Amino acid sequence: MGFFVAGVAPRGFRQPGLGPPVDLWLPISAVILRSQGASDGFLRRDNRSLQVWVRLHSESDSPQMSAVLGGVAARLAREFPATNKGKSVYLGSAEEKEQGGRMGAMILLSLVGLVLLIAAANVAGILLARGESRAREFAVRLAMGARRLRLVRLLLAESLLLSLVAAGLGLLLAFWLVRAAPAILPPMPMSMDFDIGLDGRVLLYTLLLSLVTAIACGLAPALRVSRSDLITVLKGETPHNVGHFWFRSGLLVGQIAFCQFLLIGAGLLSRSYLEIERIRPGFDPECKLVLATFVTLKPGSAANYQQLTEALRALPGIGQVSYCKTLQLSLFGGGGTQKVSLPGVASEFDVGWNAIGPGYFSAMGTHILRGHEFQAGEPGNSAVMNEMLARRLWGGADSAIGKFFRAGGKDYQVAGVVENGKYQLILEESRPYLFLQASSKTPVGEGALLIEAPGDPKSALAAVRKVLTQTDPDLHITTLTTMREHMHGAMILPQIGAGGMGILALLGVFLAGAGLYGLMSYSVNRRMHEIGVRMALGARPSDVLKLVLRQSTLLVGVGASVGLVAAFLAARVVSSILYRVSPADPVALMAAVTAVVAVALLAAHVPARRAIRFDPMAVLRKE
Repeated sequence: MGFFVAGVAPRGFRQPGLGPPVDLWLPISAVILRSQGASDGFLRRDNRSLQVWVRLHSESDSPQMSAVLGGVAARLAREFPATNKGKSVYLGSAEEKEQGGRMGAMILLSLVGLVLLIAAANVAGILLARGESRAREFAVRLAMGARRLRLVRLLLAESLLLSLVAAGLGLLLAFWLVRAAPAILPPMPMSMDFDIGLDGRVLLYTLLLSLVTAIACGLAPALRVSRSDLITVLKGETPHNVGHFWFRSGLLVGQIAFCQFLLIGAGLLSRSYLEIERIRPGFDPECKLVLATFVTLKPGSAANYQQLTEALRALPGIGQVSYCKTLQLSLFGGGGTQKVSLPGVASEFDVGWNAIGPGYFSAMGTHILRGHEFQAGEPGNSAVMNEMLARRLWGGADSAIGKFFRAGGKDYQVAGVVENGKYQLILEESRPYLFLQASSKTPVGEGALLIEAPGDPKSALAAVRKVLTQTDPDLHITTLTTMREHMHGAMILPQIGAGGMGILALLGVFLAGAGLYGLMSYSVNRRMHEIGVRMALGARPSDVLKLVLRQSTLLVGVGASVGLVAAFLAARVVSSILYRVSPADPVALMAAVTAVVAVALLAAHVPARRAIRFDPMAVLRKE
C-alpha cells in the first residue's frame, strides 16, 4: 500500500504519555484496510485500544462535549447492546494522562532537593569556617571604617561566584549525562522516549536555584562573621563563640538526617526491587527464548504462522517454536478483553485474553494445572484459561475441564487450566485471563514468535532475523530480543527507581561525610592548645581520641535519629511504591543506620588520629 506525505510534524513533537518514539502517523482508514485479511483489529466492536483526542476551544466547553459524547455512547449501547451495553465515555485531559509521570518527576525533584540541602549545608559550614579564619582581616577592615554591610556584600559576592561556577559545571555534567542516558539505561526490547533535554526552562531554573543557594549558604555565615568582637580579634585572641559552634553543629545534624532519610529510602526500594524479582509472572523468566514481534506491511502476500514456524524449526540448535498475538509483560500490549459468560446466564464480564499457538505454554515454562495445552489439530472451539477465571466460573480448576462457556459471542470448551500470571505489568493485580487459539493458516498481520534456543539465545538473533525476512520480505520486525532482555524491559521502572535513589543516597553520604570531616578538622585545629595542654599533663592518646570522637558521635546520633523520625513520618508516601516490604523494614533501617554511622565515624576518625600525633611542646611553644 502506497502513501503520500500530507504533512510534517514539528521537531520534538510527541504525544502525551510514556511510550516509544513515533516517527510516522497513518490515517485510521489505512490501518483498517491493512487489518483486512490479517486480523480483525479495529473492526471488532469490543476492541477498546482506540484512543480519541478532542481539541476544545476552551475549558468551558468540556461539559458540553461530555454531554455530546455521552449521547453517542447511549446511541451505540442501544444499537449494539452485545458490545456497548453499559459502556460510557470519559472525557479526560492530556494533563491527567501525564499525571503519573509528573508525580514521579515531583518525587525525583524532592529527592534531588534533599541532596541540594545537604550540599548547601556543607557549603554554609565551609564558608563559616573560612570566614572565621579571616576574622582578623575583617576586623582590620571594620576598624579602618568599612561598614558591616560592605563585608556582607563581599562574602555574598564570593558565595554567588562559587554557586554560579558550580551551576555551570553541573549543567555541563547534565548535558553529558543526557546524551549518555541511552547507554546507561539497562537493555530494553524497544527504544523509549523519556523526553529528557536541557532547554531554556532548565537553564532559568538552574540560574534561579543558584541565586537562592548562594544567598542561603552565604547570608548566615556573612552576618555571623561581620558581628565578631573587634577588640578580641585585633588582640590576637581566638573568640569562643558558642553560637557559631551550635550553628555548624546544626548544619551537620541536618546533613546526617537528610542522608539517613535518603539511605532508608534507597534501602526500602532496593528490598522492594529484590522482592519484585522473585515474582513468578506465570512463566519461567529464565527460559532461553528468542522473542520476535512483527507487523506485516502487505497483508495480501503475508506468510502464515505455519510457514514461519517451519522455517525457524529448520535452523540448527532451535527447539520449540510457537506464536501469540501479544507477548506477556509487554509495556504497551495486554491482548485486549473478551466478554465472558456461562450458557444460560445473562450476566457477563470482561476478561483479558490472548491468541496463542500450540506449544506456547511449553516454550514459556508455564505450569499447566489441569488438562492440556493446545496441540496441532486441536478443535477450534478449545480454550485454556488461568486458575482465577476457572475459580470464578466453576469454583476451581478441577471443575473447569470439559465445561463450556461463551466468549465474544462464540461457545468454547475448556481444554486446560494454567497458573495465574502477570500479563501486562509486573506489578499488576491478578486477574482472570483467557487463551484462545491463533490459527496457523491465517496470514499474520501482527504478532510475536517464541523461538527456543537451548544454547545462547543471543547467538541465534541474527539467524532468526535472516530466516524471517527471507520467508516473508514484507514482514517488519519491530523487536527481536531474548527473554532476559524482555524481562529487563518489564523491570525497568522498579530498577530505575531503586538505582536512582541509590545514587542520590550515595551522593548524600559522600557530602555528609565530607561535611563531618571538615567540621572535625576545624574543631581539632581550634582546640590545638587545649589538646596540647592535656597531653603535656599526661593525657594518653586514647583519651584524646575519645575526647575528639565524643562530639562527632553525639552529632551523628542526633542526626541519624532525626532521619529515622522523618522516614517514619513519610511512611505513608513510601508505602505506596513498595512491594511486599514494610516502611519499617528492619533490614533496610539497620543497613541505613550502619552505613551512616560507619561513614560518619570514618570521616571523624581521620582528624582525631591527627590530633593524637600533635607534639605538645611544639603546640604550647607556638601558643
